[in-house]
Amino acid sequence: MRARVVRSSRNVLTVGDQAQDLAAEHSVEQEVFKLVNCAVRVTARGYDGDAGTGEEEKWQWIVNAYKKLLITSLQFLNNIVAQNERRKLMLWVSLFDSTSETVLAPEDIPDTTSTGLKDIPSNPTREPEPPVTKRHVLMAYGMNGEQALNLGGSVPLMKGDWKAMPEEANEGRKTMTANGYVLFVKRNLDFCVEEYLEKYQRDPTYAEVYLDMPRRWMELDPQAKA
Repeated sequence: MRARVVRSSRNVLTVGDQAQDLAAEHSVEQEVFKLVNCAVRVTARGYDGDAGTGEEEKWQWIVNAYKKLLITSLQFLNNIVAQNERRKLMLWVSLFDSTSETVLAPEDIPDTTSTGLKDIPSNPTREPEPPVTKRHVLMAYGMNGEQALNLGGSVPLMKGDWKAMPEEANEGRKTMTANGYVLFVKRNLDFCVEEYLEKYQRDPTYAEVYLDMPRRWMELDPQAKA
């Protein structure tokens, strides 16, 4: 059933931008990302029971089913970023820039012994870490749908450092969805912290990060922002 749903979704995305935007608006790719993680973990696990038994054949059938699900899920991810370079960048970061542990915990791997095959989990017990968090969205947009920053008392690194919010930030605030600007904030957060530590011997507040990032964004050439 799950594979059929992903196949149908994959095919719908061939409609073009409208289908891609609708899927991205509801973070469908994050759910497919979970399926990819689950499928990789199941297919990477070898059979631990007795060879040449019916249980081994049963396990191989399960592995083959998850391989098909993995292929279909990857095709879905390809379709959701087709002809959209910015969304493609966000997807690649989502897949390969997680800072979570890469070593799988024992409970995340299905039991492949003969007694454990009858209870294969459909999802891992630990969700993959997203490329950006609500904290990054808050520092990029000044709000994240749950919190809004109080800018009072914020101190700039230098007089005149604070610039107007870029168009990307204003557009992102309308839907509260992460875009390339949020990713930029995440990437440059450490530089901002280092400069505040050097000048004021303290970390910047979220509000100060929010006000400082437009200056850094303006320093990028247009090709780097695309």
